[in-house]
Amino acid sequence: MRYLRRAPVLLSFLVLAACGGAEPDVRSEGAWPNDCEPLSADAPEVSTGLAGKGAPTRTGPGDGFPAHSRGALDHRERVYVVQECAGWLQARTVPEALLRRERLRLGEADADAEILFWVRRDHVRFP
Repeated sequence: MRYLRRAPVLLSFLVLAACGGAEPDVRSEGAWPNDCEPLSADAPEVSTGLAGKGAPTRTGPGDGFPAHSRGALDHRERVYVVQECAGWLQARTVPEALLRRERLRLGEADADAEILFWVRRDHVRFP
């Protein structure tokens, strides 16, 4: 019976040992790099590029963030970059001229989260 009380401690030790002695890298929305601040979808684009085949999108700047609801980018899909941060690009596929219409379609509250996504810099080609 005495060993059952120690089971949670043993399990924690085994998990840490399996991870190489460190806690797993699980990022939350608050774990943004210092120089990255999420922008509004209305932010002006700083550059335009073309996506590589099947470039995955994220909700934040890092592989630890969940996948974005839009899914992967299509090959050669135009990407409007609003900022670069730590090897990641915050971008959208909606051109500035259509932003207002897209905001109305999605609703103001959800527009930024749906329109903007993050993609790794090396998945986008610039002319």
